[in-house]
Amino acid sequence: MIVKDVPFTLIVEPAAPAPDFFPSVNPASATVAEGATASFEVRLNAANGFHGAANLSVLNLPAGATAAFTRNPIDYILGCTVTITTAGVAAGTYTPVLHAEEVV
Repeated sequence: MIVKDVPFTLIVEPAAPAPDFFPSVNPASATVAEGATASFEVRLNAANGFHGAANLSVLNLPAGATAAFTRNPIDYILGCTVTITTAGVAAGTYTPVLHAEEVV
């Protein structure tokens, strides 16, 4: 009985990076009088072939503040404006956080 072994090559390349997005807020900072509003442009910057959308919310708003989006969800092509209303908010420096969650 004849038995032969033949080596061969298997090359495993790194997997392609998963589609992703990076939200941005412009301007990064705004100063307003108590009770006034501040508006910010929100966009999703697509990476690695992302073609989806994301639901938005604002976390860490000061007590009394509200956030309103012109569009929600937004996609990688069309952004929106978020307006923060500061009625009833005490003077101070605050750090709200834009939360973007992919629509699945």
